[in-house]
Amino acid sequence: MIIQVMKKSLIPGVILGLLAASITPIAPTALIASVYAATIPVSISTSSTSYISGNQLRITGNAPEGKDITFKMMDSAGYVVHVDALYGKDNKGQFAFEFTLPSNKTGAMTIIAGYGGGSGEFAIKNITVTSSPTTPGGGGGGGGGGGGGTPPVTQPSTDNSQGTVNLTGAIKESSANGIVTVTFDTSKLTNLITSSATSESKVFVLDVKETGNTVKMELNTQVLSLLATKNEDIVLQVKTSIGSYNLPLKQLDIAAIAREQGVSTNDVKIVISIDKVQADKAAVVNTAATNQGWQVLSVPVDYSISIVAGDGSTKLINSFTRYIERSIPLQSAVNSQTATGVMYNQETGAFSPVPTLFSGDSAALFRKGNSIYTIINNPKTFSDISSHWAKNDIELLASKLIVNGIEKDKFAPDNSITRAEFAALLIRSLAVEEVKAAGFTDVTSADWFSGAVGAAKTAQLISGFENGTFQPNAKITREQMVTMIIRAFQFAGKEVASDTTVIDKFTDRATISDWSKDAVAKSITAGVIQGMTDTTFAPQENATRAQGTLMLERMLQYLQFINK
Repeated sequence: MIIQVMKKSLIPGVILGLLAASITPIAPTALIASVYAATIPVSISTSSTSYISGNQLRITGNAPEGKDITFKMMDSAGYVVHVDALYGKDNKGQFAFEFTLPSNKTGAMTIIAGYGGGSGEFAIKNITVTSSPTTPGGGGGGGGGGGGGTPPVTQPSTDNSQGTVNLTGAIKESSANGIVTVTFDTSKLTNLITSSATSESKVFVLDVKETGNTVKMELNTQVLSLLATKNEDIVLQVKTSIGSYNLPLKQLDIAAIAREQGVSTNDVKIVISIDKVQADKAAVVNTAATNQGWQVLSVPVDYSISIVAGDGSTKLINSFTRYIERSIPLQSAVNSQTATGVMYNQETGAFSPVPTLFSGDSAALFRKGNSIYTIINNPKTFSDISSHWAKNDIELLASKLIVNGIEKDKFAPDNSITRAEFAALLIRSLAVEEVKAAGFTDVTSADWFSGAVGAAKTAQLISGFENGTFQPNAKITREQMVTMIIRAFQFAGKEVASDTTVIDKFTDRATISDWSKDAVAKSITAGVIQGMTDTTFAPQENATRAQGTLMLERMLQYLQFINK
């Protein structure tokens, strides 16, 4: 095993910066190595130099404590296959990255791990990925059976150091009229869970081999009980050629569902559907997207979960209590700075942005609900930001449909932003559907911001004043803005450690309102905001549109809802 420790000297920072996955191919291994020179310690280690596609890859290593660490794997053509990062606050001098190798990528691969943007230290490791082996067929021996080879044997992954268990060997697949139906063999499932899963297991992987335009996975009460035997917090990862779905089992309380339907739990099953939108329906979605001036990068995919009772009646589950990850395959790597995932509303014909992470030729979308999703490319800029300090940040969130200009070609980055405007940006960033506002005396259903304020209130991202008002048109202050953002972290299930001593350095800390001190401290810890100067925070100062955009960008990156 040879590990080369190199220093990056010539490759632009955008290529090896944190989570930067460019549509432009990265230089092949030989070219990468040629522009590095030996430097201070960063090391990486893998258990082997040869891996099977579809299996787990885990790398570990050492690096200076407190540094943001990037992990990337690239194929021989230089395209990014996978990218991930470890924030410096979590780096205690060691790091570990793990992911499932794509089933459709084989050959020589290059791993790079390290830190420092354009002038940091990195380590390089070369591995080889080969296709999954199958058991060759053999002639019958003596029995009365007919000919035919022995079917491939699926070996479950039991690497519980990272909590992933492959249960593909326990599923049965049937295909008819373009619909693949997947069910469990409960006997095999019991054996696999008994022998492979532990209380530390986190993800059960199901790799559907059959191809079709629709995949339907059926889960009855017995199967759900078996899956939750070892750990009720398990995530079921359904992988298909159409797309993938990571579903926490806690989102499927079949007993509660049965009670709601007034039937026995034995009469209820859950059906997870991943449907490639086709024909006229796909044309409607694609035409609506291109009419917006966007380039469509993927086939639209409809993700749904249904409750099916014994009498055949069906009810859709359209919302969840936490963000659910689903992925859409792409034809090739895309520019993560200008591409984004969008949800299509069939009733209104409108699109809305969805938090999206790009990794190689796949896009992971996060939302607390189901719908039709697709990927678009939408490079955006404005004439009045060409020399502004927030140009890249504004272009990024404008391309992702989160911020808009005050006019088609003007953003007005230094204008103040109102409380209602920021509430609208916040729910758009988090893919929260609008709800007409109720409970504020100064917000009516006729106001343009009624739906945004209502959604933000329902999600507990905002609260009004003691007199029952929201003051939607008041300019938002810096401390009000970060308070909303910390509530957004909580809404997304992300907690930030509270250390109020971080505000002690500010000479104006006494002007930070008591109700916002915890949020201010957390936002500084999370890197969402900094002081106006090294020694002042300016909590009561009105935030600008550019400042609000930057804070939203940092929030989304901290939540791992967009690439860095």
